[in-house]
Amino acid sequence: MSNAARTPEELLEAFQEAMLNRDADAFAALFCEGGRLEFPFAGLSFVGREAIRARADETWDSSPLRAQSFRQTSSKRASDGCVVAEYQLQGTAGSVVRPFSVSGVLVLEARHGEILSLREYLDPEALAEARRHAVGSARSLLSDYYQAMLLKSADALADLYAEDSVHEFGFATPGRPQKLFGREAVRAAYRQGWASHPLDIARIENEFVMDGADAELVTAQWRAQATVRATGKRVSLTGLLVLRVRGGYIVHTRDFMDAVGIDQALGRLPFAEHEAQAADEEPPLGVPTSAPDASGLKSAMPPVRQPRH
Repeated sequence: MSNAARTPEELLEAFQEAMLNRDADAFAALFCEGGRLEFPFAGLSFVGREAIRARADETWDSSPLRAQSFRQTSSKRASDGCVVAEYQLQGTAGSVVRPFSVSGVLVLEARHGEILSLREYLDPEALAEARRHAVGSARSLLSDYYQAMLLKSADALADLYAEDSVHEFGFATPGRPQKLFGREAVRAAYRQGWASHPLDIARIENEFVMDGADAELVTAQWRAQATVRATGKRVSLTGLLVLRVRGGYIVHTRDFMDAVGIDQALGRLPFAEHEAQAADEEPPLGVPTSAPDASGLKSAMPPVRQPRH
């Protein structure tokens, strides 16, 4: 269909198609020779087909955001041919393929079947959040970490980690190794630990979040509201996480857990279960205490006993 035959609504539809296909030539061809593309919130303006094509080409080549759907929620047309459309832009962000959703408003002015002016207003907070997710920022990975805890999904948690990452437990706990080396060690440890976990977590909230001196680091104290599965008792637990993120994945975690608080919430003496298991020479629940050696046998890590007072 030639531009001369296109209504403003059809031009809007063609704009969506060009954007989803990342077709800069088709996008620029919708504008008249002196057409204008503006992003008022960003203070950017491009005049003329060539400038518009160059902008679209550069943006779509370099942007980590990949739009997959353009859902129009409302559209109004004025008598002068101006169309105002509200929409929801959805897609994926970055190589780790996290979903994003950004709302926006388009104001399109048409003349003789071509776009005279197109102004786009995108939700700046949602757009900034999508871009943070695209690079796997420390804060976005912290949110993903909490979600994995809520679901008690070892796979969801492990997939946040780099292949050669380290998960370090800041406090020594009987029957648990001090460090887990690598993504698959995290997966195996939490798959075992969460398999028959006695708590159902309802929600996790931040007590505080503090960004590090560099963008790779975030420190957060969390509080979980949970229910003891056996009794229905409601309990509150807390912990501290220090995450270092690089290339969209966690490379190092320092995990400080209130083990005494967990035992108290479950109505048992601190570390009693671990000490009883150690006496029977059985591995404790939670994180595995042994790993296969070169012969395929398991070399046990002796549990740490706490002094009695």
